[in-house]
Amino acid sequence: MLFETEAGPSVFRPEFALDLDAGSEQIQLVVARIAKGATLGAMVDEVDRRTRPRRFGPNDILQVPDVGLSLEHRFRELEGPSRRILNPGCEGLYIDVAKQSIRFDLDKGGAELRAEAAIVLRPIPARFDCDGPFLVFMRRRAAKRPFFALWVDGPEVLKPLGRLQSP
Repeated sequence: MLFETEAGPSVFRPEFALDLDAGSEQIQLVVARIAKGATLGAMVDEVDRRTRPRRFGPNDILQVPDVGLSLEHRFRELEGPSRRILNPGCEGLYIDVAKQSIRFDLDKGGAELRAEAAIVLRPIPARFDCDGPFLVFMRRRAAKRPFFALWVDGPEVLKPLGRLQSP
């Protein structure tokens, strides 16, 4: 189909794949108009299989709306003290927070992609309860013998539990 534009005639292509920065050695930016596939991966494979991405020429016209995507996802299924890390050296730790954020912008100036992943590890606290007989003593750090020692094995030296007061 031939269309008339301000710059002259142009050919409308209903399906295409354009490599917008073919000179880049590190990153390839492709815009493709194709039929929707079952998955994103299947669509990328289809572009690679069916076509050789066409280079965007200096006189070509590309009309793409500005795109702005901002997502943050928490991986709650990985979080919590019940999901301990088993790697050597990480025993006793768990993932308190696991999240990923993605920001993608596409406009006439180009494309920008920012991604960040954050994992917050917390130690699984050890619990130390004196719920049976116990020893308490005090001594000077450099001394071998304490200047005070007490073996607690009965209620005689225990204070009564305080009661909660209502406001």
